[in-house]
Amino acid sequence: MKRPQRLFRIGVTGLILAVGLGSVGCTPKIPAKVGIEELNLYHEWLKHYFGSKAPTQLYLDDQTFIYDPLDPKRGQALPKGSAVPSSLARQLHALGNAEYPVEVASVGMNLPWPYQVLNPRVLPAPATGLHIISFSRVGFNRSLTEALFAISDSCGGECGHGGPVHAVKQNGAWQFTELAGWVY
Repeated sequence: MKRPQRLFRIGVTGLILAVGLGSVGCTPKIPAKVGIEELNLYHEWLKHYFGSKAPTQLYLDDQTFIYDPLDPKRGQALPKGSAVPSSLARQLHALGNAEYPVEVASVGMNLPWPYQVLNPRVLPAPATGLHIISFSRVGFNRSLTEALFAISDSCGGECGHGGPVHAVKQNGAWQFTELAGWVY
């Protein structure tokens, strides 16, 4: 009689451990559509990036670009020692080569400066103060307090830069760390 009870307890304990470890080890998935959390993060990064210096001409891309921090062929790998959790990088890697629409026009970014949504068929001419900002998708942790994404700031095809951004929410405000990136 004691043997079945013992086996039952071992089985229940094993099940609890498996569920617990499975929930800790699972990497959250990025949704199929750019959501409000991502738009809010883009908004906060733009305010951080430009600070109090308003851009002369600001265009926001209405489509994400592909950013895979785990694909060494793309030259987008995270720098060693960047302290970015691997679960965030795995989320972006799992997206593959997909680009997603960003509903900038319908949602509005409510920025303190004027901006336009980029029309890729009519690119603005390179000029001083021109910024064409594009974002990758965002990998968040489960509590939405840490994130990884990439940005691109182009001046119209003749110059620009970009790279990964590690964001951490502290006391209700996002803190951004731009990691080693790329220059065009």
